[in-house]
Amino acid sequence: LNIGGTKFRIARCVLARHPKTRLGRLAKPELSSSERIDVCDDYAAATREYFFDRDPEVFRLVFTYYRTGVLWVSDELCPINYVEEIQYWGLQVRHTNHCCRIVFEERQSEMEDNLKVQQELEDEFVTEAKEEHFQVRRPSSHQRWW
Repeated sequence: LNIGGTKFRIARCVLARHPKTRLGRLAKPELSSSERIDVCDDYAAATREYFFDRDPEVFRLVFTYYRTGVLWVSDELCPINYVEEIQYWGLQVRHTNHCCRIVFEERQSEMEDNLKVQQELEDEFVTEAKEEHFQVRRPSSHQRWW
């Protein structure tokens, strides 16, 4: 496997333990060329190398899941990006240990709350800017229109 330029080697039988995941589908012996391309970004038949244009740092955690059956969470990763990456591979946060999942879900909730507040502030700023820009100016009682 070539993930974002980083090479990983894993036995087909290990991938076959997780048949509903993206890499588990590669373990099917009857996989056609078109099915193979649906699963990965590219395939080099000469070297039997599958290419994925994904983050190799997150994939290290996914790789560990295939070997151990436990998905680890890294505190250094953005929770939103982490969820997107593991979903790409066909995994879910529920594959993590319960203790790690609780901490992760708290961080995820906090991040979502922060993003919501940020969006509200941006929306408020845009609304104020539009009102200021398009505000109809009325002449005061001391001004006249000629």
